Amino acid sequence: MSVIATEEILKDLKKVGILATRVTHFDHGSSRSTYKIEAGGNKLVLKLFDPAHHKSLQDEITLLYEVTKYYDSVHPPLQKKPIPVARRLACIYPFFDGHLFSKAKIKEKHFEFGKVVAEFDSALKHLPVNKNPTLSKNLLALPSPKCTSASLGRLTENAARLFNKEIALTDLNLIRQQYIHKDLHFDNVLYRSTSKKHLIIDTGGISIQFLPREIAVPIGNELLDSSGNFSPHNVRELVRGYSVTTRLTDNERKLIPLFIIQKKLGEIEHLCKQVLLANRDTETTELMKKYLTLSRESLTYVVKEYGRLRAFFAELK
Repeated sequence: MSVIATEEILKDLKKVGILATRVTHFDHGSSRSTYKIEAGGNKLVLKLFDPAHHKSLQDEITLLYEVTKYYDSVHPPLQKKPIPVARRLACIYPFFDGHLFSKAKIKEKHFEFGKVVAEFDSALKHLPVNKNPTLSKNLLALPSPKCTSASLGRLTENAARLFNKEIALTDLNLIRQQYIHKDLHFDNVLYRSTSKKHLIIDTGGISIQFLPREIAVPIGNELLDSSGNFSPHNVRELVRGYSVTTRLTDNERKLIPLFIIQKKLGEIEHLCKQVLLANRDTETTELMKKYLTLSRESLTYVVKEYGRLRAFFAELK
């Protein structure tokens, strides 16, 4: 989503009774659709969405209000319905004065992040789950990325074959299902160092999934170090932190590499679309390419070292 003119946002906010004096674009993430608003001495956060997603956005808002009954480190929008801003749908949230978890100085960062993920999952466990075979099958659906290169296309095809082969050998009745965030990584948590409080953001993907899919997200992002080598310490610490509140069974831990594959295929599909958007500025396009490279490197490693990773997670307690 391209950056919207400030004047257009100010005009539409005024129509819904918000007299904003300043709008600043948050320059991170792949959607590029979040803004900080200053209005009457208050700070707010504005996030824009595609109008075609009205129903799913309304469902998300309703779900977030339900989540807050069990968890206070997530903020639902101030309005219980999306509002029109800049020819899009918008939600307005309270502002949380903190830094991205990835940039915050935190002792034992990976361990602490594992705890954050587990605490959120423990809260989401309270939401009722409708288990049925059709739903379980849908949770394992894989995207089919329209890749930007032939080599990337071969990688995603090999990854999909591996995923489907291994899932066919898995007794999914042994794997727990519940609501999860589905994209809970270091840049989707804000952290306030003074109070050691945090806020979970980008909650649009909260839905029912297999439980190990949740911790597979940060593990997939932290799987490799800056040199592209496997980082067993960071992975162990994420699982150790997660296990403080939520312990995965042996069968669930073994599936972590497969859920990394599922997540990376989704990332690649999204990022390839973003790279190909004609209205992208050069800086944003280059950032999308950077994200795409990181997702590709992680997926390549998991496919190549699948057996080793499965054994690694099987041994973790």
